[in-house]
Amino acid sequence: MKVVHVNTDNHKKLLCLCPSELMVREGDLCVIEIHKMLELARVFCIREVEGEIADTDMPRVLRYASEQDRAMANENLRMNKIAEQTCRAKVMKYNLNMNILNVRYSLDRSTILITFTAPEYVDFKEMVKELTAELSARIQMRQLGVRDEAGLLGGIGVCGRVLCCTKWLKTPEAVNVKAARVQGLVITPSAVSGLCGRLKCCLWYEYDQYEEAIKQLPVAGNRVRCPHGEGFVVARDVLVNKLKIRLPDNREVTCGGEEIELLEDQDGN
Repeated sequence: MKVVHVNTDNHKKLLCLCPSELMVREGDLCVIEIHKMLELARVFCIREVEGEIADTDMPRVLRYASEQDRAMANENLRMNKIAEQTCRAKVMKYNLNMNILNVRYSLDRSTILITFTAPEYVDFKEMVKELTAELSARIQMRQLGVRDEAGLLGGIGVCGRVLCCTKWLKTPEAVNVKAARVQGLVITPSAVSGLCGRLKCCLWYEYDQYEEAIKQLPVAGNRVRCPHGEGFVVARDVLVNKLKIRLPDNREVTCGGEEIELLEDQDGN
């Protein structure tokens, strides 16, 4: 069994299982199955795997893409637009409080996947019945959260790079404000929020390193001994392992964490 990295026809990157006997190469167009839907995908990386694969729910590569598959995929681009217009008309007809993000056919046109966001529960049963009859396909509704919506729509983060959730982050984790506090960030929406309006996923990336580094440094208020004498910690810079110490004469000096001796334990240490 092999694991291959693919780009789907809607520019989504996925990991897929691939039978060893299917000799795919980088750049090959293949048909994959994901969420019981067939899609066209292009292989961009191949990795051999020893032993059994635990995740049996992973998408699977079924076969090489034929000329007919490619023609179907191209025609689906036009049909997706028609299906989306029909879907939006039904949302207006039934006055549903939902935002349609994407409407797309499976490669074989047996299924239409409708992704949407909604602030509350939406009863779309009647709409789905009409869409099934008019579009002659099984309708699959998938509600997304704001993080998933950002990943689907894409964008550029404040770092200047494509959003992680668009490019490679498969399942964004919930982030809490503790991750920002540990890193000494100013807790304001502009500083810690991503394009989705939630806390940035990247706050978790270095969280463990910050947690480990903080354990090595006294907290503000601790009495310490440094090369300049005894004093109290007033600030610390975890990234560079530095402490600012206030001496008895009110001078403030900066010392490395390795130069500090903690003189007494206090709450919070």
